Amino acid sequence: MRVRQSYEVRIHVYSGKLENTRRIVKPGWTGQGLVFSRSVLTSVLRQFKLTESGVYVLWNDATVDQQPSIYIGSSGTLNERLQVQANSVKLSWSRGVVFTSQGKILNNAHFKHLEAKLVELAKESRRCNPINKNDPRPPALSESDISLAESYLDEMLLCLPFVGIDVFGEPPKPEIKELFLNSKGITARCYIDGERFVVRAGSLAVTEEVGSISRSLSELRRQLIEKDQILEASGDKYKFTKDHPFASPSTAAGVLLGGRTNGNRAWKDKNGRPLKDFRRKEP
Repeated sequence: MRVRQSYEVRIHVYSGKLENTRRIVKPGWTGQGLVFSRSVLTSVLRQFKLTESGVYVLWNDATVDQQPSIYIGSSGTLNERLQVQANSVKLSWSRGVVFTSQGKILNNAHFKHLEAKLVELAKESRRCNPINKNDPRPPALSESDISLAESYLDEMLLCLPFVGIDVFGEPPKPEIKELFLNSKGITARCYIDGERFVVRAGSLAVTEEVGSISRSLSELRRQLIEKDQILEASGDKYKFTKDHPFASPSTAAGVLLGGRTNGNRAWKDKNGRPLKDFRRKEP
């Protein structure tokens, strides 16, 4: 989740009493939340319809160990699913919040992704009792769709504490031991040493540079080949003769690929997740 020093959240109270149904929005965000109690859910569904896709969190604060019990779900037809939850005798909850997307920018697959992420965060936080029986598996989404869903998740996590559910915390930052780059027929490995990105010996680089390469990047490649002898010819590629540090992941990727490259997207972990998912800001 992005760290912010300040941000604005707007809450609209429909009945004039803060504990009753509320609508929560953030300026500039396409998402919106609707907070309700179980006792009024049927009337809420009649009033707001909720025929679209969305993700929801149901919780009950009355637990023995003082940790809230929560249930997380998603649906392509929220009104039908929430009515089932309202009538369920097996699921104990007293309050809930549902998040949808204004203009239907997000579809059901996006919300299923959010459901899986929220369940994962809830279990890792150890600040609540998740009562989901199974761990939902996120659907197969394109990189752009995952980015869209994760951006929505950032905003949703900022809103949840204002409706009384502050159990998710920040998404854990996975430990990065090694990164990989596979593009243009070359493969490379890199590890992070403090603020340096160290490309490992044996990594390959392209020989031809793109026409739009910057002068500084081209000069750096020339220096690594001719002066430092870090890059040596290996067939139709260059190969790193030893580990070599770079100031940023983009510089390292640019040297490897012969042109300007977004290193936060090009470098990935062993599971294929880009470096940008682990960093708070671009270099």
